[in-house]
Amino acid sequence: MRYAARFPNYNRVRCGDAMLQSEHGIDCANNTVSGGMATNTRHAQELLEHLAPDQVAAIVHLMEVMLDPVSRSLANAPLEDERPSGEEELTAAESRKWLMHNQPISTEKLLSALGLTSADFGDKN
Repeated sequence: MRYAARFPNYNRVRCGDAMLQSEHGIDCANNTVSGGMATNTRHAQELLEHLAPDQVAAIVHLMEVMLDPVSRSLANAPLEDERPSGEEELTAAESRKWLMHNQPISTEKLLSALGLTSADFGDKN
């Protein structure tokens, strides 16, 4: 609500809105923002000041994900649309049947059987 009070057009902004384009230098057709990195950074800092602490934490997490190359690759990867093969379906059915009569094997037990620990994979726990 604080943001809406400071920016009265907050709820009416659309990408094609001429007011938005002129006020913030947004070019919707080319998906760009003019004004340079410093101007955009100051504007982002200004907006962050109006968020609640939990909202800031969410934005920080979002930025970390955006900067992580693996997350970017996954986000840009095509959707899996290949149907499982008959062999894959059979293997999955066998696994489900086994789990009906057995306890799942923990990751720790599996790694131990292989002479490994989660620390071998960078896990800090």
